[in-house]
Amino acid sequence: MAVHLVLLAGGRGTRFWPLSRRRRPKQLLPLLDARTLLRRTWERVAPLGRPERAWVVTAGDLARACRRELPELPAARVIGEPEGRNTAPALALAGALALAEDPRAVLAVFPSDHHVADEPAFRRLVRRALRCAREEGALVTLGVTPDRAETGYGYIETEGRAAGGEPLPVRRFVEKPGAARARRFLADGRHLWNSGTFFFTARALAEAFLTHAPDLWEAVAPAAAAFPGPRFARRLREAYRALPAASFDVAIMEKAARVRVLPADVGWSDIGHWISLGALLPERAGNRAHGELVAVDAADNVVVDTEGLTALVGVRDLVVVRAGGALLVCHRRRAQALRDLVAALAAAGREDYL
Repeated sequence: MAVHLVLLAGGRGTRFWPLSRRRRPKQLLPLLDARTLLRRTWERVAPLGRPERAWVVTAGDLARACRRELPELPAARVIGEPEGRNTAPALALAGALALAEDPRAVLAVFPSDHHVADEPAFRRLVRRALRCAREEGALVTLGVTPDRAETGYGYIETEGRAAGGEPLPVRRFVEKPGAARARRFLADGRHLWNSGTFFFTARALAEAFLTHAPDLWEAVAPAAAAFPGPRFARRLREAYRALPAASFDVAIMEKAARVRVLPADVGWSDIGHWISLGALLPERAGNRAHGELVAVDAADNVVVDTEGLTALVGVRDLVVVRAGGALLVCHRRRAQALRDLVAALAAAGREDYL
């Protein structure tokens, strides 16, 4: 079984403004220690494969930075997409590249900006998922065992209750639910958080695309066949001009017949916004902080300051972030709405802050 590791690194991290910017988005930031999230992801999964069989799919303008972060990988295997088209085209491209290179390839796909506390347990689960993908020809994902009624994640509904750690048939994927529905999901034992992590043979992936989204596969396959020759970049640009934007969950996973999920309890977080990052930061006098903080009668705030000292007096439930000459102050409840703020900056022509 030849494992091809695939890291998806094309996101823009708009919910981490002002620290995350177009030229240095979330996956290229050292949010938890001195390593970027991309580097941490690679070190987490590197024992599962080999650099010469790994792929990174990222935005064209981020490819050089990704190569600097991952010098072990051959530079050509960091693929810069000509245009962002969401995860379905990115995975069609990765699958076609792996299949053209190795018809027996098995792909392990990871977002490049997540956190896993128990990395050995995570790798054990990945090996089981790869075995299931190879032996059953299934499309496999990891579903995180929920510990709260989270409304910010998508869910995976299983055919039976998650028990014993065995792969379960998937009944359906559910988009981010409301609070009442999330509480039901937490109680029934049949719903897991969608981790965005996938495992399948290259052949099974090709069959799924040709059945459910043939336009995507047929567009990128000729470009993949030209890799790594001089015609690859040109063919990739031509293919992406006509590609629709689509998520892999919607285009493939929600429609495929043989989909399995492995329950995962490994201390996972997608670090999707400032509040989820705050849960991983050190506690200081009832607040979570990175950088210098003095707090008087202030609690339950998340503070990230890369430029100096933050002083809080008599406030709570705030997100306060200072970076790159910009200051963000928002209520905890609005931490997931920063995409609207970034859109407002773009509409106002403030490209200097994007």
